[in-house]
Amino acid sequence: MKRTILLLVTFLVGIMPGCEDILEVPDISSRQVVILAPSTQTQVPVGTVNFTWEEVPEVTAYAVQLATPDFENASQVLLDTIIRLDSAYLGPNVSRNLPAGNYSWRVQGRNSDYSTPYSESAFEVTAISN
Repeated sequence: MKRTILLLVTFLVGIMPGCEDILEVPDISSRQVVILAPSTQTQVPVGTVNFTWEEVPEVTAYAVQLATPDFENASQVLLDTIIRLDSAYLGPNVSRNLPAGNYSWRVQGRNSDYSTPYSESAFEVTAISN
């Protein structure tokens, strides 16, 4: 019985071309997430800020981070989240209500084996003056 099962498994593995391709995860490490908004040196009004980017093929999740005033000299990390492309996924965006100040945000695409470099943008939230 064991010999029959071993022969059957060996036969099936031999006739199933491309099994390695099914298990191979695409290398996305040379791809770049394109930030749409807020872009570098943008001024946005106090209130809800919408962060958007272009989707990257083969990505299954995005890491999104927001800091003030920037990541190198962060006095506060305001957002550090993973957005998974699952049934709850609403698109390449996230929103936060922000007071006046200087901010940096970045986004990175990920799959089970690889990640893109972070794409980063710095912007300013300004109070509306009358």
